[in-house]
Amino acid sequence: MTGSRHPVFDFIKTKDPFLFLHGGDFHYMDLDEEAVAERVDAFDRVFASESASSLYTNVAFAYMWDDHDMCANNQNSECEKVAEARKAYQKVIPHYELPAASLPGAPAADAEGLRDVSPYQAFTIGSVRFIITDLRSEAQKSTDEFAGSIYSDAQREWLYAELANATSYDFVVWLSSKPWVGPAEIGGDNWQGFAKDRQEVSDHIAAHIGSGPQNLLMISSDAHMIAYDDGRNTAYDSNDTHSAGFPILQSGPLHNMGSTKGGPFSEGCHTFKGEMNNQYSVVDFAFGTPDGDCATLTAYSMAPDGKSESVLFTKKLCGAFFAEEGADNTDSTCDAPYLRPTTLGLWATAGALFLVGVVAALVAYDDKLYVLKVFAIGALGCFLAVLIGLGIPLANFLVANNVQLQTLSVAAASFLVAVITVAFLAFNRLVGYEEPMDASKQA
Repeated sequence: MTGSRHPVFDFIKTKDPFLFLHGGDFHYMDLDEEAVAERVDAFDRVFASESASSLYTNVAFAYMWDDHDMCANNQNSECEKVAEARKAYQKVIPHYELPAASLPGAPAADAEGLRDVSPYQAFTIGSVRFIITDLRSEAQKSTDEFAGSIYSDAQREWLYAELANATSYDFVVWLSSKPWVGPAEIGGDNWQGFAKDRQEVSDHIAAHIGSGPQNLLMISSDAHMIAYDDGRNTAYDSNDTHSAGFPILQSGPLHNMGSTKGGPFSEGCHTFKGEMNNQYSVVDFAFGTPDGDCATLTAYSMAPDGKSESVLFTKKLCGAFFAEEGADNTDSTCDAPYLRPTTLGLWATAGALFLVGVVAALVAYDDKLYVLKVFAIGALGCFLAVLIGLGIPLANFLVANNVQLQTLSVAAASFLVAVITVAFLAFNRLVGYEEPMDASKQA
């Protein structure tokens, strides 16, 4: 969520990361018409969070946008303000040299040195190569007549060259802001909607990495879940000679409602689709161990109170770690519940209190059972308290899904008025309040 102050950022800092990779939706302002200045303000809203800013300004930081922070939900190159988004990125976000800026005929820099070019980039730390692709500002969605294009020809050639050079590194990490796994879908927003591009790059991976070092790890985002596949579901190549089944780590969200996209994954999906989730992953590289050079992946999820965290899973990748061609994927899935067991328990408690209160009120209404009346009022009061408590995550859900705060405020005020009115009427009926008799009917 934009400007989140959740403790998740502090917990990440305790892991002492050398680099923090952010895979997009840095904010959710959905600026599809705004100029550079407004886009800079959106970034500033994130950095205004003390906990988030402390992480982003004290740890090496690499970031690629997705839809909400480039333009708007599921927007790609059709966004009218792509040029402004690119310039705002260059103005605010620390980044490496942008290959697109060096292409023949690239747009000239403006007075501030900003260019209308895609921010895809790559860099090396030690013997690990990081490839960051821009899958938004150049993408054109597929249709019945058009196969779609997830990137420009120039970015494709650059990416293929990077992947072909994988033998020069111990590990290659590819940051994809769109989920990779899933059946082809015309018009789909993720790699599923760009089946031709996905197959072609899979063929390239099989030929250059599957036949060689098998050292590619993809980290993807956008979906608000953590998931892992060991490679048995990631091969979309037409090559029967070498495997293209690389492992993939789907990571997120730092602070947002859960969602699932694509799949299946060999290790399933981890999120609660009807609640706030605070999740992240750590990749730890180790060299010269008894098992060789290894990458250990650990996924974390925080408790609802933000005071503790648990490990969802840990995976260790050593040596050549692609899945074997035709690996069994029958146990793969991507099922995720909507609510935590504790939340389900609260709903059940609220329902029970409501039923008990109503039954007690009906039984006591025509009798002088004052104890039962008080009990009924207490049960209904507890029900309202639990209901209001459950309304807090509901409000978070509405905000996370771009429901305007003004609308939310009106809805909350209307709810409170209704609650007070019902409580007043129920109290009057239960304690035996009687309207004054008409004077003409009095003896």
